[in-house]
Amino acid sequence: MQSETRRFETVEAMENEIDELLLEGGSMISGCWKVDRQTDKGAALTYHAGIGNVWVHLILFILFGWWTFLLSNIVYAVAYYFINTRNLTMSVRKN
Repeated sequence: MQSETRRFETVEAMENEIDELLLEGGSMISGCWKVDRQTDKGAALTYHAGIGNVWVHLILFILFGWWTFLLSNIVYAVAYYFINTRNLTMSVRKN
């Protein structure tokens, strides 16, 4: 899991950045941002990367899926989801 911190001069700048991240859209399959907490002083967001590349799932299914009852695809999806999760902490600089 990767962590990143961003600092902003104003609350409005921080809120604009949060809005831009959320407007990127996405889903739990393709990846999306989720606001964990938000105050006037800062925010914490988490990016869930989704469940992996379609082509990798296809290759895993062809090689292993038919005899492992898709277990290889499920393991890949869960591992991809948790390994590629990113945490973003935002804060407003004090004047």
